Amino acid sequence: MTDTIEDGKKLQSYLTIWNVIVLLSLTIIGIVTYFQQPYPMVKILIFTACSAGIGGAIASISAVTTNNPQNVLDRKEWYLVYPIIAIFIGVFSFVLIAGSLMILSGQPDATKEFIITTKLFYCGLAFLSGFSTDQIIQKLIALSEAFYIKK
Repeated sequence: MTDTIEDGKKLQSYLTIWNVIVLLSLTIIGIVTYFQQPYPMVKILIFTACSAGIGGAIASISAVTTNNPQNVLDRKEWYLVYPIIAIFIGVFSFVLIAGSLMILSGQPDATKEFIITTKLFYCGLAFLSGFSTDQIIQKLIALSEAFYIKK
């Protein structure tokens, strides 16, 4: 029993370190992308992916450090891939929201301030999507059920 608790505590430390490395890596990728000049859509996709991954890493750190060691042992794979899953959820949330927003608010004479505010909104949305992956998955299930009604 003591070995299991000790193993769980070690795993908590390792998973926390892993998530901090992911957090720092995504931050560096975001900073490098800011100074590079890729196509604007590629740039915003990278920003939203990094924002979602950062949200996922923070959520994973929070879950790992607040759960008891036995729960961490039982769900170690989930905590390991949580930031990666968060990146995909964040990017697809961006695609779903941006697609409809571009249709509704696509202004040909958009000001620079409008464009910056929109990019910040997308990054904030991606962060929240990465942080609350479970809730986003539930929303996506409800959305897909609305599109594909069973008869």
